[in-house]
Amino acid sequence: MKKTLLFTLIILSLLMAACSAGETTAMVEPTVAPTEAPASTEEPPAPTAEPSAPELSPEELLALLQANPWQWVSFTSPVEQFDLEMPEAYLLNFAEDGSVQIVADCNNASGGYTTDGSSLTIEVGPMTRAACPPESRSDQFVSLLGSTAIYFFEDGNLFIDLMADGGTLALTPASAEAMPDDGEGAMDGALWTNSWQWMSFTNPAEQFEIDMPENYVLTFYEDEALTIVADCNTVLGGYSDDAGALTITMGPSTLVACPPESRSDQFVQLLQGAARYFFEDGSLFIDLMADGGTLEFAPVDLAGLVDEDAIGSNMSEELIAQLDAFLQSQVYSDGGNPTLAAPGLVLLVDTPAGRYINAAGVANLEDGTPMQIDDILQIGSNTKSMTIVLLMQLVEEGLLTLDDPLSQWLPEQAALFENGDQITLRQLAQHTAGLWDYGDGIIGSGVSDPDLLEASYTPEELIQYAADNGTPYFAPGAEGKWQYSNTGYILLGMILEKVTEQPLAELYQSRIFDPLGMESAVLIEGVPQEGEITTHGYWFENGESVDTTNWNASQGWAAGAVAMSATDLATYAHQLAMGGLFQNPETLDEMLSFDPSARLGVGAPYGLGLLDVAGDGSAWGHGGQTLGFQSLWFTDPGAGIVVVGLTNSATYSADNLLNVRNILQGQGTQPFGPLTLLPVGELIPTSWAWTQFVNPAESVAIDAGAGLVIDLAKSQSVTVKSAECGEAYGAYTTDGGGQISFDLDDSSLTCEADSLAEQLVQHLQDAALWYFDNGSLVIELPADGGSLIFTYVALE
Repeated sequence: MKKTLLFTLIILSLLMAACSAGETTAMVEPTVAPTEAPASTEEPPAPTAEPSAPELSPEELLALLQANPWQWVSFTSPVEQFDLEMPEAYLLNFAEDGSVQIVADCNNASGGYTTDGSSLTIEVGPMTRAACPPESRSDQFVSLLGSTAIYFFEDGNLFIDLMADGGTLALTPASAEAMPDDGEGAMDGALWTNSWQWMSFTNPAEQFEIDMPENYVLTFYEDEALTIVADCNTVLGGYSDDAGALTITMGPSTLVACPPESRSDQFVQLLQGAARYFFEDGSLFIDLMADGGTLEFAPVDLAGLVDEDAIGSNMSEELIAQLDAFLQSQVYSDGGNPTLAAPGLVLLVDTPAGRYINAAGVANLEDGTPMQIDDILQIGSNTKSMTIVLLMQLVEEGLLTLDDPLSQWLPEQAALFENGDQITLRQLAQHTAGLWDYGDGIIGSGVSDPDLLEASYTPEELIQYAADNGTPYFAPGAEGKWQYSNTGYILLGMILEKVTEQPLAELYQSRIFDPLGMESAVLIEGVPQEGEITTHGYWFENGESVDTTNWNASQGWAAGAVAMSATDLATYAHQLAMGGLFQNPETLDEMLSFDPSARLGVGAPYGLGLLDVAGDGSAWGHGGQTLGFQSLWFTDPGAGIVVVGLTNSATYSADNLLNVRNILQGQGTQPFGPLTLLPVGELIPTSWAWTQFVNPAESVAIDAGAGLVIDLAKSQSVTVKSAECGEAYGAYTTDGGGQISFDLDDSSLTCEADSLAEQLVQHLQDAALWYFDNGSLVIELPADGGSLIFTYVALE
């Protein structure tokens, strides 16, 4: 039917042409493509009969499509036909890499195309959104390209048929010079030619000019680094440029409170949505994703605009030395205490003064390969906050709510649990659903059984195991009840897949990793493959190391199977703190709704996938553990701080890295264990057992039967305990630089004056210095008087 109608239009158009000299004949479709593409004509003639030349091969068709740019000259459909007054304003350029560059009058777009024989599909990507004149066919051109079906050639011209008898576009060859240079011309082909100041913003809903453009400046560097001046703040970031497609990621930032009229936050937020860029008349234009608008920039001399001391490598030497010393103090070697030391660590600290990143120890205990700052390690339960980010994005999109019952999305799984029909998504996210945790039963068993270490599970099997092997801790949402449960997060992962109809790995990648430029980040779905992690992982049992590198991460999935570098985890922390993963600021507030009765062990109040590591909401983050790794990150947004720690030991307590917060607050490292560093540390002292006394003349092991222990509290109180003769009480002080002093009252001790208990009290009264060494606490006496060595006593 289509061929008959088009043939009829041919006859009509020929008759009209005969009666009206000077009018252009409309283009129509031939049924067979010729074997050659002769030189272009300005207006291709309409075919009047079936060509007799043989069909071209798919390879020959594609070669002709890519041979040169094409300009749109006419359109014919069953309901209309027209010629383009300015064909040179509507151009297509098909590249060999599958990309297509589109000029649509006053707008430019990039996209992709695929061919299958003569079939053609065009997907239009990022596009400028300038308001073209009323007579423009810009929008129509782009719309038509979205429904392409087949393409063919006749007399050197390109014809594109649309789906469902939608019509035919005719195009003639254009010179390569007709295409815009997409940034390769006026600015000498580089974003980094000069700095750029923000002049104006336009989107479909609003348009405004910037009052003080010189306060909003971008500087691109050849190494893909980016400096952003956002009024009273400065941000270090990065960017990637792929043939006009632009991605901007944010890094360390100053967090000064700018005046109310400032556009500082808006500027940073808009830049995170960058999709493509182009140059016009010497200006830079950045288009945002999803019709988000266009930012216009003018060239500017950067001199005097960036406060070089505001951000960069401007940390004090004293601070760097303290961080170096602390990092080295956490390294494990043979004979150490793996509870307070790890084979290898990476520590990253971002502050307004700059970034500290360093590695210590080894990535492999067998061959001594040093740990590197860009090593990729498993982050364990830090995956949970990312799972909640996906969940909250779907809430923003109206696809689900936190108060949806589990049974609405997973009725089969809900039916497996007592009161399963009463469980909500919010309760799963905040660990208040009462579900028994499958983790110890499945994951923990891999320490002693290599087969179980590498055993693979589907999410459904993990849930079935939890239902079959445990009973709920309490009824869903029971007042004042809370219990950490990986089971709930497996259910959340299953819901994410069901709602979006996408695999969880793709959701992490497309919604978090790719937008933030987190190139090392990956959801490991089995035994780690090469490159997914770059160090070995270890579990310590009775002082012996067990290599658990081959742990099958399907056992953790949405609850704990992501791996990445410290730099990428810091990028995630910065973006989450700035609201860069959400459209509504209240979405992050929801994640930060900490329940005071919901505590991780004796530690921090729990929100939705986040921990209040300060106890007052000022600093928050999460910790993570797999069978071979531990991690911790936290941010203090008010102070502009992000801290990330990665280790390759599952038994080392990453909570020790909270000591970095003490260092940044000017208190230096403190002689606490992990529990005392948590918000309840005022109430829970750290216990250290005296195990050895060393001086230049001898080394004496302390009899464990004496039960000599010191309890150090965050409040700086100290208790000396003896299993034989009672306790002594007092206080201690540290200056943050390693010095320590004790003031003790031994009047309540009942031991003899020369007893070990009295000797310990006297040694402590004389103490001068302290430090961590291989997981032990060392207190030194002055003038080579010896060293007291203490071993951490875990809270039972």
